[in-house]
Amino acid sequence: MSRPSLEWLAFFFVLIKLEKYPKIRENRVKVKLNKKVMKNVMNLTPEEKFNQDVWWILQEIKKEQLATPKGEKVYFSLRVLPKTSSIGRKDVDYGFPQADTQRKILHKLKEWKVLDLQPTGMYFDDPFSEPMAYLLTILKKFDELYRLYESGEFYLENQKATTEIDSSQSIIKPKSLELIAKEIGDLDSGSNLVEFLTNCGVKRELIEYPNTKWRMIFSVLLTLASSKNKEDKRILFKIIEGAYHPLMYGGLLRICLTKS
Repeated sequence: MSRPSLEWLAFFFVLIKLEKYPKIRENRVKVKLNKKVMKNVMNLTPEEKFNQDVWWILQEIKKEQLATPKGEKVYFSLRVLPKTSSIGRKDVDYGFPQADTQRKILHKLKEWKVLDLQPTGMYFDDPFSEPMAYLLTILKKFDELYRLYESGEFYLENQKATTEIDSSQSIIKPKSLELIAKEIGDLDSGSNLVEFLTNCGVKRELIEYPNTKWRMIFSVLLTLASSKNKEDKRILFKIIEGAYHPLMYGGLLRICLTKS
């Protein structure tokens, strides 16, 4: 067998260099990025990591929703990497939640009444396997929750269920409270309005947030206006008075006067 010529060896060496070294550099970059991601993830609190995963799921569902014909259920398959010996470790961050976490978040979204889900994509050779895909029915609250996370805020689950309100006991007509609530809702962001309410003395469990801002305000106003507690009445008028303070309008007194 004849020995390869020097020209062939040189050509072969160039091919190896072009093929191999860029991949080595690319892999090094990936390792650095993964270490940076892991460092950031490790610094997150459990609540921050959970809400980061929720935001990721919401974005993935939004992509599928936009590609789905109107009126049809949204098909959502769990995002997974190909199975290898190095994939599936709990201590490695792959840039998105693992499959079991994705399932839990989907069920959490159902609990929040953001969507309904129907399991599909089962492994028929294993009747005990978890579903790998779902048919989603997107509910009205989905867009509200999406905008909330898009703005950098996150959902807070109320620890106590609010009681039914008897609007007939309200000292102010519910329609008037609704108009006031819509005015207040236009003044600031949702998180700032929550802070405003709590500063006025409203208990956090009475504030239904995330929610449409005016609906959140209306629920609080109606609860306070229907209460027989004198302190609740005082808080009610403190909210209304504070909302029409010039500082709530960026210090523009003339705007405040036009609202009055």
